[in-house]
Amino acid sequence: MIDLAKFTLEEYKATQTKINQNRNILARLETFTIGGTVVAVGFLLGIGHTQDAVPVFAWFALAFIVAVAGARCWSYYIYIWHLRTYVMKIEQSMKDEGYKLDGVETFSQGKWLVRLYQVMAVLWAVVIVALFVVAIFKSFGANRWI
Repeated sequence: MIDLAKFTLEEYKATQTKINQNRNILARLETFTIGGTVVAVGFLLGIGHTQDAVPVFAWFALAFIVAVAGARCWSYYIYIWHLRTYVMKIEQSMKDEGYKLDGVETFSQGKWLVRLYQVMAVLWAVVIVALFVVAIFKSFGANRWI
């Protein structure tokens, strides 16, 4: 027979570890994506400034790649959010059993973490829209402005 308390504790530890691993992956993915975008834009602007060697396709391709990377990052956000919901159910179950403290995920629910996700959504939208705007301007031959 399975001991429910032991199973719950092991499930809690494993899920919390998975949340932390995915947060680390997400942090690296976002850092490399934004850093790579800055380098790529600088490179394309540098080449395009001296000559019209950069095809418009390159700008749209970069915007598309960043949009896909943003979607991939958001898939991590959604996955982490589902894992957090599961962990919060475990934490609530343990609280119903008599434990006094909130768990780490329940404690952060509705506070800074939700605001962080909202800020990141806005930042991703700004980066993606800015890249598409640059691509559109470049497609009209607006080299004076950008």
